Amino acid sequence: MIIDSFCGPGAEGNRHQIIAFKQATVSARFKRLEHLPTPIVDTQGNSITLWQQGQFYCARFFTRGQSVRRCGSGNIALAAYLYSRQYQRPFTVPLHTDAGTLVIGVDQRGAFYGDQPCAITGEDDPARWAQLCQTTVVKAVRMGGRQDYILLLLPDVAALLQLKLCSDALKRYSERAVIALAAAQQHWQLRYFAPQYAESEDAATGSACVQASAYLANTSPQRLFRFVQRSRAGGIIHTEYQAHQVTVRGDYQLHG
Repeated sequence: MIIDSFCGPGAEGNRHQIIAFKQATVSARFKRLEHLPTPIVDTQGNSITLWQQGQFYCARFFTRGQSVRRCGSGNIALAAYLYSRQYQRPFTVPLHTDAGTLVIGVDQRGAFYGDQPCAITGEDDPARWAQLCQTTVVKAVRMGGRQDYILLLLPDVAALLQLKLCSDALKRYSERAVIALAAAQQHWQLRYFAPQYAESEDAATGSACVQASAYLANTSPQRLFRFVQRSRAGGIIHTEYQAHQVTVRGDYQLHG
């Protein structure tokens, strides 16, 4: 099945191919699917392998054939898939991924998942990131470990659209994926880059919005956020921050 996640007016969202297995041999910690037939993984787009282990589900995410630890749009796609193919009613289930265990589901408001953001671990030099991104950077915040995220706060949407990040330069400078964030009227706009993990610029990124929500909730009383991703395809993501947990919601569309 093909599913578009985080789509909406003027936004195509992020497309995923879901490959479900009735039975699978998994490692003791449910970290990987053993003996995965590589030809079934889409090497041009996004793929998800899904299998059931007892009362919960396990999944792995792939971008252009390369495994990635987190995938927010993939979580929404899995919730939509399970609702369509199995539950056909509101549900929540635990999902085991390479990044840990989270909850996905569908309720009266639509598909959602809950995730814990990475901790804010320090700040970087905004002038260095401004040079890398060829735009004005107000603040650069490290989130998580050295292979997680750097969040760049930009002064306005014009600076966000002006951003031009050289993938090779980023890979030489940092192992962190880049979340570029700017305030707009009654919402936030962002772009997301992870060339180290086969994604020069992602279309619609729930995991980036989890981190952005945590940062914004720590700097203001706001707890409900609407993000518009300014990629070529575009994405619309809604989040709620509560007690160090972020609930992510987005519309989806099924194809076959």
